[in-house]
Formats: sequence, C-alpha cells, structure tokens
Amino acid sequence: MGSPTGELCHKTNEVLHKVTLTHEIEMMQAEVTQGAFKTKLGFNPSSTQESKCGLDCPVAAVSWSKAALYCNALSTEMSLESCYTCTGTPQTTLQCGQAGQFSGPSNPIYNCKGFRLPTEAEWEYAYRAGTSTAYYNGDDASKTSCYDCSSTGVRAFPIAWYCANSTNKLRPIKGKGANNWLLYDMAGNIKEWVDDWYVENLGTGPRTNPWRDLQGPNKTKALRGGSFLTAPATLRAAYRDGFEPQSTSSSYIHHGFRCVRTLK
Repeated sequence: MGSPTGELCHKTNEVLHKVTLTHEIEMMQAEVTQGAFKTKLGFNPSSTQESKCGLDCPVAAVSWSKAALYCNALSTEMSLESCYTCTGTPQTTLQCGQAGQFSGPSNPIYNCKGFRLPTEAEWEYAYRAGTSTAYYNGDDASKTSCYDCSSTGVRAFPIAWYCANSTNKLRPIKGKGANNWLLYDMAGNIKEWVDDWYVENLGTGPRTNPWRDLQGPNKTKALRGGSFLTAPATLRAAYRDGFEPQSTSSSYIHHGFRCVRTLK
C-alpha cells in the first residue's frame, strides 16, 4: 500500500508499507449511480449540473453519511445487518457513524456482514488488482504527465474520465477500461468515499486489516480515485486525500462512492 519515493507524482502521504488482508470482500463493479440511489432513497442528491448527466452516471455531491445511509438501505433490502447507525434526515441533519457493535478494534467494521464503504486498504487492493504500478495499467514515462490536462498519451487516458478528456463533466459509468478484476472507474469520474478517517501518515510498518475508526486531527474522511475534474496524479492507486464528511453538497460535487461487503 502506498507508493515508492521514486514513483512519478509520489506524495509524502503515500508512505509505502506492507498490508495483509485476511478476509474476502465483494465490491460493486462500478460506482453507485444516480438512478440506483434515487430508487433506494427516493431522491438524487447530485447538483443540478451533475444530475444532467443522467441516471447511469455516478451519484455526486454525496456526503459520507449519505453514502453510509445508502449502504444500509442495500443491506436492509437483502436482509443483512446494518453496518451504520444514522440520525436526522438526508436533506438536512443526517449524521451516520459505525454501528455501535462495529466501532472499535475488538469488532471492526469489516466484521459486519452487511454493505458498507470499503476501508482504504481494501479500496487500494481492489484498484491494483494484482498490479504494483502507479496506475493499474502501468506507469507514465515523464513527470510532466502528473498534472497534464491536455495530453492523451498518458496511462490515465484509457482508464479514466479526468481533466484531459471529460470536458469537465461527469460521465456514465463503465465508459473506460476496467482493471484486471473487471472493476470500472476506480480511477477518475467521481472521487470515492471510504470508511476510514483520514490521517496524513500511514507509517512504514506492516499492518494486518488496517482500519482507522478514530477521528484524525483534520476531522476528515478519506477519499480515493480522483474525478472528472482532477489531474492524472490523483488517479494513481496510492493517491489519497480527505474531506469533511458532513459539509454541504455544493462543497463536494465530485464525491461519490461504491459499497462492499465482507464474504468471509
């Protein structure tokens, strides 16, 4: 997990370290769409501009809590336990957090059998799909590609919607190349919330089933994958950032998600 210091576009918050996952997960093949979100919860939170993209496009302008609420709704539909506890209403005061029984090291979130957001480690494992390069389809040859929003000759172009090819618009899911495990849009189109609270330094030591359930100093939740508005550097497997989970939807027009569940 993370990236070597020699990787083009490497950031200091991508410290390379070994991670072992001991459980199996099932992950959505693409990001949750506006149509799926509206069907489950009765409304589409996407901003006016993003909602014009259509029901087959990723749901956008989603707070971390709305993402958790959707995962709960999917669990209920399939008679699985809920991984989150939510209070308030989606349009105003919604606040979600890990369900009480999944809120500490003795019984972490991946023990929940319902649908949930992936941990950072699970997300990066799924993105890489067995690869160790910057993108799941290889490495770029020049550092100039890191923030190049004009060239088509970079690794990101065939696998992601981003600043060079999206015309600053959200796009329907599965429009670019999948990784080795047939997961689409892990890079670009919409940034994806994960379950963990964001911390800057993940450390260099080996970890087993890492998960950060305690709020970090920045009080932000981690995001992965880059979006239709961002540069190639943000589309790499190791790129990570964080955002305040409960702010207004206008603050995160390019934030979405996909759900996972633990199989065993």
